[in-house]
Amino acid sequence: MASPGGRRRAQLIGVAAGVFFGAVLALVSATTAYPEGPWWVSALIGAFAGTGFGVAAGFAVPRQERLLWEVAGADLSRPQFRQAARASLSGRVPEDPRLRQAATRVAVYRLAQHRRPRTSTIVILGAGLGLGLTGSLLSGLTGYPLTLIAAGFLVLSLAWTLYEPVRLRRAILRLHEEP
Repeated sequence: MASPGGRRRAQLIGVAAGVFFGAVLALVSATTAYPEGPWWVSALIGAFAGTGFGVAAGFAVPRQERLLWEVAGADLSRPQFRQAARASLSGRVPEDPRLRQAATRVAVYRLAQHRRPRTSTIVILGAGLGLGLTGSLLSGLTGYPLTLIAAGFLVLSLAWTLYEPVRLRRAILRLHEEP
């Protein structure tokens, strides 16, 4: 089942994410990794990485949206699906009982998907953070700023990995309450 008009929009979101990722990577590469190198090397790094990321996201975003749409229910319109998907993350209870049930199903699905790789994700992020901080300390904290940026990204990713199930459980509890 495909969401009406959603595949093209989701692919455009994937391409836009790839362009953004490539631009940020080119900027970081030009300012930290290769500051003395030619600008076109950083631009090529950003272009190739952004293209790869955009292609991957262009396939992953529509697939994820299609799966969420199937979990929510095929009888929902696009605005109803979006409202149910937002309610599944925030826990704001929709007035319509059909939307409340759809939001609960989507939240339970998201929680199940989040639990699957949780342990390995925590181990990988923790190991990366440990290695990044060790590298930063060994280089004198100012020798290579890219390691501090990577460490900050890993801290945010680890915090999200630990907090997201808590947020989803709270949303499910609010969605199960009577209005």
